[in-house]
Amino acid sequence: MGRTLADTQTSAGRGIIVTNDWLALGVRTGLLGRGIALEQSPLVSFDGLAMTEDPSLGIASLKIPIATMAEDAVKELQRLSRHRLPAGRTVRYPLYWRSELLA
Repeated sequence: MGRTLADTQTSAGRGIIVTNDWLALGVRTGLLGRGIALEQSPLVSFDGLAMTEDPSLGIASLKIPIATMAEDAVKELQRLSRHRLPAGRTVRYPLYWRSELLA
């Protein structure tokens, strides 16, 4: 996919939004393999995985607080088992950008 994008890349450059960090790495590898500079193709992804933290990759990734969500789920299950309360509530977890690329 990265190589295909590189073949259609214009001199103006463009930003690319991908669905996950694995795809972001593949796209970045394909673009770099075709000589497309990071500045010509900023990448934004959604996972916040450590594998994309290297600034030389130029991947901004939305970090999802998975550990916090898992801890909350366990606490909720414990609460429900102790009190037999009705299940269901709204929980909003704050997401944040792991990279300074967007600053």
